[in-house]
Amino acid sequence: MKAKLFACILLCSLMPMHGVFAQQEQPVNKQQAIEIIQQQNPGRVLSVKTKNGSYSVRVLDKQGHVRTFHVDRKTGQIKGKTR
Repeated sequence: MKAKLFACILLCSLMPMHGVFAQQEQPVNKQQAIEIIQQQNPGRVLSVKTKNGSYSVRVLDKQGHVRTFHVDRKTGQIKGKTR
């Protein structure tokens, strides 16, 4: 009887923690896409457009080059860049 009670208490105490450890895939918003790009490629953001499940972020870098980066809306990963 004590073992069942202990198991029940243990399970009940762990239930609220389940939500803390569960990874929820939330889409990346435009501001987060900008922050992701600027962490690796500082510069002035010229525009952000939504295209084919990703954000297209145009940045004027410190050397004066305009670069376009593509950030996946689901994962936040940089999918590619163009000059």
